[in-house]
Amino acid sequence: MNPAVKIKKLSSGITVLAEEMPLVHSVAVGFLTGFGSKHERDFPGGIAHYVEHMLFKGTLKRSKADIAEQIDAVGGRINAHTSKEYTSYFAVVLDEHFTLALDILTDMYLNSAFDEAEIELERNVILEEIKMYEDAPEEKIHDLAFQNIWDGHILGRPIIGTEKSVRQIARADILACLKSFYTPDNTLIAVAGNVRADEVFQQIEARFDGFRGKVREYQELPVAIVPGIKTVKKDTEQAHLCLSTKGVAYSSNDRFTLSLLSSILGGSMSSRLFQKVREQKGLVYSIYTYPTFYQQAGLFTLYVGTQLKNARQVLDLSLKELTLFKQNGVTPTELQRAKEQVKGHLVLNLEDSASRMSWLLKSLYNYGKLSTVEEIMQKVDRVTGDDIQRLATEIFIKEDLQLTAIGNFTKSSFFQNLDC
Repeated sequence: MNPAVKIKKLSSGITVLAEEMPLVHSVAVGFLTGFGSKHERDFPGGIAHYVEHMLFKGTLKRSKADIAEQIDAVGGRINAHTSKEYTSYFAVVLDEHFTLALDILTDMYLNSAFDEAEIELERNVILEEIKMYEDAPEEKIHDLAFQNIWDGHILGRPIIGTEKSVRQIARADILACLKSFYTPDNTLIAVAGNVRADEVFQQIEARFDGFRGKVREYQELPVAIVPGIKTVKKDTEQAHLCLSTKGVAYSSNDRFTLSLLSSILGGSMSSRLFQKVREQKGLVYSIYTYPTFYQQAGLFTLYVGTQLKNARQVLDLSLKELTLFKQNGVTPTELQRAKEQVKGHLVLNLEDSASRMSWLLKSLYNYGKLSTVEEIMQKVDRVTGDDIQRLATEIFIKEDLQLTAIGNFTKSSFFQNLDC
């Protein structure tokens, strides 16, 4: 572990991580609670995202305007993010304003008012956000792909919820979620920047004195792939396609293998799909692949946006590339380039206090431990071409392919016979 990182479990049960970065002039503070959309089985869909919004709408001593103005007054920024597995809140300020940032986030986390009038106002905001996604098929397609391939499983539900589920959320539901999941043993706090770890631990310990509770037990059900073809008719300029298949979980030894596979196949401008379908054929503007990792599941997805008349040809070309990937593997040049890309992105994305703070939170939450950048790079370097070809043959199979498409299709049978 990086010697600049210190970890301490407070008397309340909260785990705190602090990374001392004396050469920067900023501090990033982040709170993570293990409550995302996958934990909503007994609650209306979208409530984790709703709670995230509400923490910015005023506390017992700060109005929502106060929260925004106090951060703006010191040139900082504050935001939050809800995922399928967790919700995070963070602030980034100059190092001299660390205490203010910590005080605001703590106040939001422990003392939000959840005023009924604000709840109703925010309901309208979230409903508008849902409508915005409905009008953006290039965004909506990814949620639909998850819903289709994990049909019936809670991981397939949209994080934001639906119009129906959001209208059902009441203040009592929000308070029940807080009691069930916003607990010390389900909370991580990370601070990175020009701070002293001992001071960080002391300040957080004092602010969370008296914070009590135990997280509600959660049993995740097994995830099963549902293959098939689903099209959504919509009057759009382009057809939007997501071809998905099974991936791997965070804990899998194949996590870096899949990342390299994605980089070679469709993760950059030099990737096979980008070069073949866009540069050589001129059939698309946007084509890319990406892996999605969760604690007990994962997906691999190919996205394409193209004219309706080209959609079938683009899909066929993409399926052919998957077949070639299985048959021929990767070249030494492709493998080395992909490794340098993955390592480069890793290092370049950890150059400031905010990214370091996020790295600490997600690493401990997803893996239960912290790894150094050097350790991750060594794992990337150990992946072989045979590893990638073997994984390709395991995930690129007809029985696991799910195609989701949005476009002005005249027939539901526009796409047929997925195979690779």
